[in-house]
Amino acid sequence: MGKLKIHSAEVANEISKWTRVISQNDLEKSAVYKEKIQNLLKNTDEDREVLLYYQLVDGRHEMLLGNIEKANQIMKSVGTLDEKADDIINFYFYFYKGQYAAYVKKYDEAISFYKIAEQRLKRVNEDLEVGTFHHKVASIYYELKQNFISINHIKKAIDTFKAHEEYTAQAIDSLILHASNCIDLFQFDEAEKKYKEALEKSKRINNEVLIGKCYHNLAVLYYAKHDYEKSAHYAKKGMGIQIHRDNSHYYIQSLYVLANALVHLGDQEAIDIRQNEIDELKPNGVVLVDVLLKDGTELKQCLLFSVKDGIGSHALTDTYIAREMLTQEDEVYLQQVNEELGDFAGNIETSDIDEYSVSYTNENVK
Repeated sequence: MGKLKIHSAEVANEISKWTRVISQNDLEKSAVYKEKIQNLLKNTDEDREVLLYYQLVDGRHEMLLGNIEKANQIMKSVGTLDEKADDIINFYFYFYKGQYAAYVKKYDEAISFYKIAEQRLKRVNEDLEVGTFHHKVASIYYELKQNFISINHIKKAIDTFKAHEEYTAQAIDSLILHASNCIDLFQFDEAEKKYKEALEKSKRINNEVLIGKCYHNLAVLYYAKHDYEKSAHYAKKGMGIQIHRDNSHYYIQSLYVLANALVHLGDQEAIDIRQNEIDELKPNGVVLVDVLLKDGTELKQCLLFSVKDGIGSHALTDTYIAREMLTQEDEVYLQQVNEELGDFAGNIETSDIDEYSVSYTNENVK
């Protein structure tokens, strides 16, 4: 006797649960749900909407794991959306497409997808997804330095998460993003208040990832305020957390802030020690900058160098230092890495830059 067929609605319900654990960044549970749903699909009558729902969430799962090539294959296989698809599938289709576009740094595409998804947001009954949507959108606008739009969305995310005790970590993470927007707006006192509130709440729930994130961001804040002693203090505290050390990209960010704070404090021996650690931990990745000059010239995918360092300088591998250089130095050296986009290499006066965006790539660029 054959196995009983499972109704597609049951599978859709399990996929909905899968989206929740992904929104909570729970890698282990996400893998368990994926296997469970794959087994359910083997005994389910084909339902195009449920299969599409599965593909979209699977793509999001691979993004969570950092498997960019696999995520790319899945999202390409999704194809187009059936005009008859209901509003919930419409929402997830455009929301996840937007997340993938953001994941590969195609921010304009991501915003377009998010705007379409937002039109269906009122049909989404899961608050975790609503809050996650606003956090993702806020993150995009933060990267583009459209801070007021970012803050508008992050406030909605915080309000949504705060209504549920089980989403405390998500609310704290959103509060950190709000504070980071405040730094860009030179609202340093407000940023400090929010970071310390986030730190206190992170300690209360004993979330070391968020505690480390708060320490790192406080180090960035005090560096921006030219309080280099406090900047070094918080950078060291963040680096002392094991889970922070295990995340080499995040750890190296704190090392850079610490090294630069120590430069201002004149501690040369400590600077040398930290620089050696940076050289050992430095991932195979660099900052890439897209620049729009005031004369309309676009320079995309450029390595960024400091002209102060001379010919032997290295391409920057830290987004914070890149932004600082573009706003505080009079001149920088840019070199395009993709010949299809251009072959510019030379000095640019920062006063000639109208707009810029900074991204980080893990691909080894020589």
